[in-house]
Amino acid sequence: MEFRKLKMEDLALFMKFYQDNPLEEDEEDLQIRREEIESELLMSKFYYFGIVENGILFAYGKLQYEGEEAHFIGPFVLPTHRRKGMGKKIVKNVETYCLNKGVIRLNAYSFIDTELAQNFLTNIGYKLESVSKLGVNVYIKKL
Repeated sequence: MEFRKLKMEDLALFMKFYQDNPLEEDEEDLQIRREEIESELLMSKFYYFGIVENGILFAYGKLQYEGEEAHFIGPFVLPTHRRKGMGKKIVKNVETYCLNKGVIRLNAYSFIDTELAQNFLTNIGYKLESVSKLGVNVYIKKL
């Protein structure tokens, strides 16, 4: 399996990922997700990184950075491939990418407030910094 930066040409991989992911409820949700990803890729608002094999996106995360601070959303892993090290591989590779760009603080955002999500981030060195009114958990790690 290959870890790589994802590009506009990979948009179909994202759509297949979300079609296979039970979090997306209907075609309208899929279209909204497609437009969001397409816009972010076109404007280079976020950098997307993923694990791909044989034309299938198994996991991904998105990163935004400026100067010494970065913001990471993810990792998102297909339910059939969770607990197989893919999330950790995404995060560790993103950390390396950030270090190479001079980032010293990485903020990770978890929109899923479950024990599994919390344990995942804390087990790889992140500390819970805050919980927003919208229920978004913010974890930090100094690189």
